[in-house]
Amino acid sequence: MNETSAASDLNSLVGTDGDSDDMTLSVLPEGSSVTVAVRGEIDLLTVTRLSDTLSAELAKTPAVLVVDLDGVEFLASMGITALALAEREAGQRGVAFRVVASGRGTLRPLEITGMTEQLEVYPTRSEALHTNGSAP
Repeated sequence: MNETSAASDLNSLVGTDGDSDDMTLSVLPEGSSVTVAVRGEIDLLTVTRLSDTLSAELAKTPAVLVVDLDGVEFLASMGITALALAEREAGQRGVAFRVVASGRGTLRPLEITGMTEQLEVYPTRSEALHTNGSAP
């Protein structure tokens, strides 16, 4: 069985064609900052779109990239990994990387995994966009 066939079989089992509607992304420029607002679920079926979007926005080297997770209902471990990799890429590019997480479905997984110690996490988008320096 080749890779394409395996992916097709997996997609048919979970009832998706690989373009899951379980997550929406909005890219919102504001001055020299960009916010990627995420809604829905970040899981195996959606994480690639999130990673690709974050990489594309980081390639434009904004001063600040904010990932707003307030609309996220479920954050799987691969989503946390995607945030960690994006944070590393941001550091290499000299971009401030900030995450908005205040709900139980996003903040709690970040706390449990210790990622609140690595990422700059803010309770609101406004604070993430308009704060100089490190997270509170």
